[in-house]
Amino acid sequence: MSAPVPPRTAPAPARPPPAPVTRLQPRALPGDAAALARLDLRRQPAAARAALFLAGEELSLRLGRIAGHYRQGDCTALAHEARRLDPAAQIIGLPDLTRCADHVARCATGTDATALAATVARLLRLGGAVLDLIADRRKPGR
Repeated sequence: MSAPVPPRTAPAPARPPPAPVTRLQPRALPGDAAALARLDLRRQPAAARAALFLAGEELSLRLGRIAGHYRQGDCTALAHEARRLDPAAQIIGLPDLTRCADHVARCATGTDATALAATVARLLRLGGAVLDLIADRRKPGR
């Protein structure tokens, strides 16, 4: 008797070529960068740096609280902190951050968890970029 012949298998399909990778480049916030530039023109340099220091501290505090409330799932406190971020951003003229904080507050009182996650992530990204702009403006000679 002869040995059994293994069944023939079809060759594996060829793998598709890998999809191109898009690298996202962080960019400055045009509206907020322009607002920070106008702030430096309206005030004396030392006063502008002091105002930016206070604004940066307030923004940092609020953004940290917003991130914490989101992680804990406390939507009521999240909406409250987002609303409290609005005046701080408006004082130094940050329209993009103000608008995004308003979106977070509205999403926190809604039922769409995906929209809330997206707007909180956007607020934290914008807030981080604004804090970077503030840090750059606070340096002497800028």
